[in-house]
Amino acid sequence: MIAVLDAAVARGVKVSLILESPENLGGGRAHAHAKYRAYHWPLVHRDPPDAKLHAKAVIVDNHDVLLNSANKTNAAYDKTIEL
Repeated sequence: MIAVLDAAVARGVKVSLILESPENLGGGRAHAHAKYRAYHWPLVHRDPPDAKLHAKAVIVDNHDVLLNSANKTNAAYDKTIEL
């Protein structure tokens, strides 16, 4: 997924991500903030404060939408049954 997003950026596509707050981001944090417009969901704006959003959405040209709960990782695609 990262390679696809990187290729899109190289073609001039604007990619925006909404991520968990910085203190909860995994190893992709530095890459995401360097390559894309990355926004985070601060703990102070969550009700309850420990809330998490598991849904993932891909919006293309403000028109086409893919919304699901599957993780967008190599393991999710290669090793687990996530659709």
